Amino acid sequence: MFLIFTACDSDDPVSVIDIDPDTEEPEPDDEEPEIDPLLVDTWKMDPTAGSLAVGPSADEVGVWFSISAGDVSTRDCFYDDLYTFNEDGTFENELGEETWVEEWQDGVEEDGCGTPVPPHDGSEAGNWSADGETITLSGDGVFLGLAKVNNDNEEGNPSGNTISYDYTLSEDNTILEVTVSGFNAEEPNATWYYRLTNDLDAGNDDGDDNGGDDEKTIIDDVNIDFEGDEPEFRVFGGTDDQGADVEYSVIENPDASGENTSATVGSLLDPDQSVFYTGTSSTLDGYINLTEKNTFTVKVWSPVEGAVIKFKLEDSADPSISNEVDQTITEANVWEELTYEFPAEDSEKFDTVVVFFNFDPNGDQSPKEGENTYFFDDIILQ
Repeated sequence: MFLIFTACDSDDPVSVIDIDPDTEEPEPDDEEPEIDPLLVDTWKMDPTAGSLAVGPSADEVGVWFSISAGDVSTRDCFYDDLYTFNEDGTFENELGEETWVEEWQDGVEEDGCGTPVPPHDGSEAGNWSADGETITLSGDGVFLGLAKVNNDNEEGNPSGNTISYDYTLSEDNTILEVTVSGFNAEEPNATWYYRLTNDLDAGNDDGDDNGGDDEKTIIDDVNIDFEGDEPEFRVFGGTDDQGADVEYSVIENPDASGENTSATVGSLLDPDQSVFYTGTSSTLDGYINLTEKNTFTVKVWSPVEGAVIKFKLEDSADPSISNEVDQTITEANVWEELTYEFPAEDSEKFDTVVVFFNFDPNGDQSPKEGENTYFFDDIILQ
């Protein structure tokens, strides 16, 4: 049917409108969310040092915190959590009987392994989409990596129950690297980094395996002296158990005297109220041969007399495979060379060195009091 309108005092029509009731209205766009088929799988955090990190920007993740091999072992309840991207667009968190819980969650008195806390307990599935660059999760309590981190805050309550992550996949599609930002209003570019794997057996190998002895690189010497290429050390512990306020750097020797007159040394600032096991670690180029030489010496300058300096060797692939020795500082504010002997039967088990400064000074695993800076140098296998 048509309606014809004419102008006043005129026989000329000026407009025609079709109001045929059978005319179909355009249907709304019900396009389904985009799915990246390469993500359809079950993933878990890669149980290796550096797989969980945070920094002031995406290019500086790890500056504030990068998980050490030792902390990977401490958080084994976190590293066995599963994240499943289903083909139908649903997403699932599977946390088991225990996961890593923190004080921001209801009923949690201290950070550590514990019963999952709703809504971040995997009881409800969510939805996901991905376009090759960004993963979007939606649903109450669904997340990747740390439950607290989203694009709005670090309190586990994202706006609209939606979180966006940037991601990249390795060429063989076995490693998923994820970043998330927007959680820190004072540092708008601050970024958390997660590295995940779809090899669900990663980190579960027997201690003598490590991918097969024929794949191991064996090293006969260790000499970390800070004089050439700057060694990579990661920090852990700190005021939030994630390395907060701990500062590692390579600096000019502040006291070139006595046991150590070298030019440059490592420095670690241990903040007030840090956890009892604050320290630093470095993964070497291979597994350490201890059959010919099995003693490490480490030069340490400590402002605290009586401080326990714990030296630990670990397997980066499975940090539960480890051995450690304690030595005590006998005099404050001078360089002291500490000696750590390991059994020869530990040969080829470890590829990571870990140093804890003033380990558990109160004897009850309570936070340490006062800010202190420690210097260390010449980590040498003798």
